[in-house]
Amino acid sequence: MLTPLRLFLLPFLAVTVLMLGWSNAKAQNSNDVFKPDWLSPSDARFLQTGLALEGLYVGLIDGDFGTGSLRALDRFMAGRYAGGQLKYQDLKPLVQRTMKAIQVDFWQGVNDFPNKATFLAPMAIMEQDRDSDLFTLQTADGSLKIRMIENDKDKTIEMHEWLLDNHKGTKQELYQSYTEKHLITSGRLKSGKTVYLRSQYARVGAIITVLVQYEPWQKARGALISASISYDGPTSLSLDRHSPLGALLQQESRPARPAQPVTGGISRPAPGTGTQPGNGSAGGIARPAPGTGSQPPQSGGSGGISRPSVPVAANSFVLPDLPPAD
Repeated sequence: MLTPLRLFLLPFLAVTVLMLGWSNAKAQNSNDVFKPDWLSPSDARFLQTGLALEGLYVGLIDGDFGTGSLRALDRFMAGRYAGGQLKYQDLKPLVQRTMKAIQVDFWQGVNDFPNKATFLAPMAIMEQDRDSDLFTLQTADGSLKIRMIENDKDKTIEMHEWLLDNHKGTKQELYQSYTEKHLITSGRLKSGKTVYLRSQYARVGAIITVLVQYEPWQKARGALISASISYDGPTSLSLDRHSPLGALLQQESRPARPAQPVTGGISRPAPGTGTQPGNGSAGGIARPAPGTGSQPPQSGGSGGISRPSVPVAANSFVLPDLPPAD
């Protein structure tokens, strides 16, 4: 049995241990050895964002700096430091480039519907389509589009089947991940545009699909948006200025953040995002996927979409039943 003195000391000892751990983390500086396990979730998301914009990281922007993140970081750092133990100071080029990209494009969390889905978007070059019945963000030239869709199970499955049926790219350009938790399909259309669909039951108890569509030269931005989609609440992107990574930017001059989204469109693609769009390229998807347009799909009419003649393998599109009403 614990004595009264020991009971009195337990809270004190617990606080002391927490303070020691906090002090140890705060003792890190830019000259220390890089320790990915010590990264805060916000700093980890920041690095993942930068690596995604560099075209090196294809995982989720989730703050979990695991094997995929480390491999992407190794590819970025190849030839950029003398070797040996990687230090926070060695990450300065990546941190600077990431911050510049975030500020120039004004990347921020779009949290208009936190109980449905959230994602990151470059709001300096995107604006809301007020003419659409669905929540839609797009660039003035239509080269990048994000749309949020709420459908029942059958129509959600039809959207993914439609993309499989209309995929015209290489085998490597078709991505599928179907679990009881989510449906993810990404493919390239004949027009050259990539369409990414992620469907999942949201906290509102409905199936919410986020569609991301982009031209080849918008690949880096489109991939980052797709990777940042979350169904767990508000999304944000920040760097702790008191962390070793934040310290790398303390002496850097930063460009002013735009006060509001730019509505004049994109004058040219950001460096490193791919080739310029060619003249005469297709103006978009010839026919919208079911449930993705401003009008509901017509049933039984010639404008609708037929299901694939060969059925999808059993259990490929299994979604759990909706939770019972409270």
